[in-house]
Amino acid sequence: MDNHDVIPDVDEALCALLGDALSGRAAVSLDPPPAGPGAKPPNQPHVHAALIAVREDKEGLNSDWEEIRDPDSGAIVGRRAPIRRFDLHYVVTAHGADTASEHALLDAVIQAVTSELRVAAAHLPKKLAELDLPILIRLDEPADDPMHRSDQRMRLGVVLNAPVVPPIQPVSPAPDRMRLDAVAGRPRPPAPRRVPGPLRERTIAERPGGDDGAPAGSAEPGA
Repeated sequence: MDNHDVIPDVDEALCALLGDALSGRAAVSLDPPPAGPGAKPPNQPHVHAALIAVREDKEGLNSDWEEIRDPDSGAIVGRRAPIRRFDLHYVVTAHGADTASEHALLDAVIQAVTSELRVAAAHLPKKLAELDLPILIRLDEPADDPMHRSDQRMRLGVVLNAPVVPPIQPVSPAPDRMRLDAVAGRPRPPAPRRVPGPLRERTIAERPGGDDGAPAGSAEPGA
């Protein structure tokens, strides 16, 4: 399968998860919230999930290559470098009519994030779902970032842990399965010569020594 785009696919998965949890009570945006002097709040309730950091999950590192086998023959057809995983850190804020409504929106986010350890398949885009690898999700301390330092609004830290899957590197077939003319740049071997006339097998009587090693047609002494 084709490589997936890690950050856009995880963005889409998070928006689908939060949108389902909010049930239309607020729009979900990946843009940072309005900030700074004169910033105008959104016209309707919003939940902002701004990506502020991407860090490799060093605890999940693996040094072993994976062997890819043909499903029918079981032969090794490729190898893949170790899958690496990354933590995508989001800062989630809510903008509503008042503080109480903002807290209710954030509570819905907490319930959605903590209900499962992994994002449900229904919220994953197609390519991410086809990997058949878990997309983990958790709450965490909001990572420090300049865009939220001046905003005293309540913030949540949401972290999604996603894999980066390297492409499969094909391997050469085993020597007993390799055709000589399949090697690039090598000329094809000459076709075998056809022997004229049928070849018939020699019977035991026609072979010198017969079946027991005695000359054909000889009789035992005294017979």
